[in-house]
Amino acid sequence: MDKEKNRPCFEKRVGAIRLVIFENIGENGKPWHNVSITRSYKNGDGWKEATTFNGEGDLAQVGWAVFSALEWLRNHQNGQSTHENGDE
Repeated sequence: MDKEKNRPCFEKRVGAIRLVIFENIGENGKPWHNVSITRSYKNGDGWKEATTFNGEGDLAQVGWAVFSALEWLRNHQNGQSTHENGDE
């Protein structure tokens, strides 16, 4: 599989939260997007990722990441360009 296809088209990190968006092209040629949200945590000497979140702090960070992703998607669909990490 081509490595370029595995790269996210958008990534936002807020604290321990990481949101990534992958773009896919449908049979009709229209793009559609998959979104993944994970939380990084340390377990012993190594780092792991979880798809569950801990309380208000994590949820606030998830909310900020989702808001940034929504803005990016709206701009992307309107043909405006923004950087991969969501910063203007």
